[in-house]
Amino acid sequence: MKRSRGLLVAVFLVGACENFDKFDHPPAADGSAADGPTVSPWAMGHYGGDTFYGAWGADANHLVLVAASAEIAVSSDGGKTFAGGSIDSDFDYRGVWGTSASDYFTVGLGGIIRHQATTPSVFALDQPPWVASEGTPPPALYGVWGASANDFVVVGAGGMIVRWDGNKWSAPVDGGTKADLLAVTGFGMDRFAASNAGEILHSTDGGATWIKQPVAPDPLEAIFADSVTDVWAVGGAAIYHSTDGSSWSSVPAPAPLHGIWAGGGEAFAVGDGGLIMHFTDGNWTAEQAPTAANLRAVWFAAPSNALAAGASGAIARRK
Repeated sequence: MKRSRGLLVAVFLVGACENFDKFDHPPAADGSAADGPTVSPWAMGHYGGDTFYGAWGADANHLVLVAASAEIAVSSDGGKTFAGGSIDSDFDYRGVWGTSASDYFTVGLGGIIRHQATTPSVFALDQPPWVASEGTPPPALYGVWGASANDFVVVGAGGMIVRWDGNKWSAPVDGGTKADLLAVTGFGMDRFAASNAGEILHSTDGGATWIKQPVAPDPLEAIFADSVTDVWAVGGAAIYHSTDGSSWSSVPAPAPLHGIWAGGGEAFAVGDGGLIMHFTDGNWTAEQAPTAANLRAVWFAAPSNALAAGASGAIARRK
């Protein structure tokens, strides 16, 4: 696909839907789980066969999942069914965030930023000032978060941080690290980015300037701020929490974790082997999904309306 001055025009192709009302691993006649004595509060379905890396919801009904091999799966019924499509087989998505069901950004490898709007477009960070010189490989992009349609931030390899003002993407912002930034979140004017060096970058001015905080011994793969005083991150087999944006506590998890979402005093974190951790009433408990798939993304609007996704198209919905 030809690239000109970093801008690509693209068309989103909608594919067939797959129904998730019927899930794998149904309970046995006596009420026990098909693979054990305890019924999981999660039921399993599948869409496609690629690994889902990102999940975001505009509201309780409109959800977007992004995967490798250009897959974008969209639901308008709370995750019961998804319509899938792709733009170009060279795209490989890692993150998604938006402001409405018809206006969101997806990011991925190859420096790709896709804007789903009235006129869909794709921006490629493949020319200066985003790369040192023309022909230099563009940075992989891993995370995106937005406060409004005119205020988005994207992070990626080598400490890449760029900001969207509603019209154009900024030149790279110096965040004080050359580590790969794997995720970004925010609340109000505060922004938080997590790195593969176990760092968390914190900005209090909308992403213009950042302060680096060493937090974890392992790569931090996901981060979510429900407020400035309630920020969560996961990396390795641990969950990290901050109530002031600068100091962090941690609790261990049974397996490595890759995704987290929080809200209303609750949180869900997902990881290897179908592990789903649920935070409620001040405590974390394990809620194993009936799958061995590694889960990498999670979203929820309420404890009874939550969704996790990961390897081989696995999608878990909380019952």
